[in-house]
Amino acid sequence: MLQVTADGGPSIGESPDVRGLWYCESVSVKDAPGTAKILADWMTDGRTEFDHHAIDIARYYPFQKTEDYIRARCYETAFKIYNPPVHNCEPYTAARNVRRSPFWERERALGAHFMEAAGWERAHGYASNAHLLEKYADRVPERHADWDNRHFWWVSNAEQLEISENVGMVNLAHFAIYDVSGPDAEVFMEYVCVAKVGGDTQIGKGIYTHFLDAAGGIRADLTVVRTAPAQYRVMDGGDSGNRDFVWMKRLIEDHGLNATIQDRTEDFVCIGRWGPNARATLEKMVADSEGLSHENVPFVRLKEILVDGTPVSAFRISYVGEQGWELHCAYDDGLTLWDAL
Repeated sequence: MLQVTADGGPSIGESPDVRGLWYCESVSVKDAPGTAKILADWMTDGRTEFDHHAIDIARYYPFQKTEDYIRARCYETAFKIYNPPVHNCEPYTAARNVRRSPFWERERALGAHFMEAAGWERAHGYASNAHLLEKYADRVPERHADWDNRHFWWVSNAEQLEISENVGMVNLAHFAIYDVSGPDAEVFMEYVCVAKVGGDTQIGKGIYTHFLDAAGGIRADLTVVRTAPAQYRVMDGGDSGNRDFVWMKRLIEDHGLNATIQDRTEDFVCIGRWGPNARATLEKMVADSEGLSHENVPFVRLKEILVDGTPVSAFRISYVGEQGWELHCAYDDGLTLWDAL
């Protein structure tokens, strides 16, 4: 029989909820030999010849395992299978708007082009920035082929140029956030992270690092902040968050460590304030502008500040050069922070 899944890929691996219970669901009989090989290797020694992250059943967040979500997505998946061709960037239409940031309405008013990642509605460009296309007309490449141009918003190229030369704000609500704490938190984080995160690592220091698999391959790349002597905040990508969360919980259990890991994803929200003018514009919104200087907040350091009265954990890190900040605040304060910025 043909079987489909909520994202169109196989679902294989140990249950995230019941140790020792393994799943093996693929598409059709043609997949059987490869599927059996991967499953046998995985169950035997925990390693597979091919990277199995995309088929790991632990990739599904709890909301993606509800009956209504599965029914809606599987119906659309089956429809796509029998109605090719399907563009590799074509978004799902079923089971959308499951997770929205507190500023979703503001983004919609700006003409956001929403796609979806890990259930979060994410803007891939704003119609309100269309004027930037004229400003950067000589630098935005043209896409003449229909397939190349489909599900792509030209304004995003112009937005990228503007933020790289000036300043902009980016919705980062999709970050998966986990707190690791307890007497063995440092031991555990030193075990899983490639970079040094324990020892004399200062409180408030952020470390961009990797998790490795048993063969030394890269399992994840993420940011870890030491928030207390025995507490760490792990900030992961939305797509890989639940898979890494399950993996960390299992390691703590298997090694008998006195540590706990807590999902804080929906307790906080994050806005990126990035670009060469990020500090200059942010300084206008805090009481102590000197407090944001490079000397007071070096790269990858965390500082608690008030942005126009809103409590914010300002983490100096950016995808747009060294100048920029991730501004983390309580979810309920997210809209206030967005409006202020």
